[in-house]
Formats: sequence, structure tokens, C-alpha cells
Amino acid sequence: MNPKYVSFDQVDQSQIAQLTEEFGAELKAAGKPEAMIAGIVEGKIKKALAEDVLLEQEYIRDGAKKIKDILPAGFTVLGFIRIAL
Repeated sequence: MNPKYVSFDQVDQSQIAQLTEEFGAELKAAGKPEAMIAGIVEGKIKKALAEDVLLEQEYIRDGAKKIKDILPAGFTVLGFIRIAL
């Protein structure tokens, strides 16, 4: 995987706004109730960005866990470097 961000907090707000608009229009066209659209859109955004966010990626040894789940308590990731061979 090739993450671009450490956490969701670092994702560009314009990208989130664009996805919100796209998913909102898609759900309205599908006839979903207005009260449910906001929650569904939030879930779709998190799923769409999961591969781009390091802490949300699946742990390679156990696909049921995410990277954020295996970090020790109180541990904060400030950045990362990806090395490809």
C-alpha cells in the first residue's frame, strides 16, 4: 500500500468536500432519506480514503486489525517514510 496521509486529520479538506458532494448526489439520486444521507456519506468517505491513510490500513499480519489498533497506548505517529525496492 502507498499511504499519502498519517491520519484522517491530514486529508485535504477540498478532497473531502468533493467526495461529500459526489456521494451526496449519488444517494439523493438513489432515493435515500435525507436523514440518513449524512451518516452514509461519512461512512463512504472513510472507506474511500482508508487506503490513503496509514493508520486506517489493514495490518499485514492480521487483516482483521488496522494499523491504529496495533500501536501501543499513548503512541503517536507524526510521520512516515516509505521505501520501495
